[in-house]
Amino acid sequence: MERVNKKGTRRFTLMIVVASLVIGIFFIVKSCTSNISPDVANLALDKNGSIFLFSPLGNNVVSSSLESGQSPAASAFVRVYKDDDEFYVEPGSMKEIVDVFSNNYILHPYEEKSYEGYVTSSDTSDAFSISTSFESTEKVGEQLTIFSVPLRHDEKRDEMIVRWSFNPKSGVYKARENCEVHSFWFQTNPSPGETVISAEDFLVINLNKLAKFYNKSFRYDADEQVLYIID
Repeated sequence: MERVNKKGTRRFTLMIVVASLVIGIFFIVKSCTSNISPDVANLALDKNGSIFLFSPLGNNVVSSSLESGQSPAASAFVRVYKDDDEFYVEPGSMKEIVDVFSNNYILHPYEEKSYEGYVTSSDTSDAFSISTSFESTEKVGEQLTIFSVPLRHDEKRDEMIVRWSFNPKSGVYKARENCEVHSFWFQTNPSPGETVISAEDFLVINLNKLAKFYNKSFRYDADEQVLYIID
C-alpha cells in the first residue's frame, strides 16, 4: 500500500497559497502605481496626423511670439485622472479641452522638432461658460454653491449640462448632472522618503462622455503625458 506524505503535501499547498498571494499583491501594487492620479499633462490637437500643441497663453501672445521667431510656452496644465482604460478630467477646469473638442480654436502653424505648430482657444469662443448659484440646506447658515456648465454643440444644436455642488463648510463636492465622484489611487509624500498611496474621491467627468457629445475621439499618452484630441 502506497504511503501518503501528508507533511510534504501540506508544505506544497502552503507554497502555492503563498505564491498566489505574492502574485496577487504584485498585480495590485502594479495596478495602483500605474493608475496613480492625477497626471498633469499637455493638451494637443491631432488634426489629420499633424500635431498642434496647445498653449494656454492665448492667441495674441502666441502669434506675437511666433512672429518674432520664438516658441511660445506650452506648459502642462490638464489634470488627467486614470482608472485602467478610462480617463477623466475635472469639470471646473475643462474649458480648453471643450474649446478643442468643439472646434473653437485657432491653429498657429510653426514647424518644431516633434510637432507642426500650436493651437489656442478662439477669442470669440462661447462653447464653455460657467455659472454659480446658491442653495440653502437644513442647517442655518450653511449653503451649497451650485456650479453649472452648459456645453454647446453647434452641429447638434444641442447642449449638455454639467452640474455639481460644493459645500464650503465641509469641503465636499457632489455630482449632480453628467459628472461623478470617482475613487482614484492618489500619492502623497507626508515626509522626505515616505510615500503613501491611498484611494481618494475626486469630482470628475469622463472624457469618453465629452468625446461622444462632440463626435470626436481622443488618446492619452501616459509616457509623454499628453492628451491628444483627434480631429
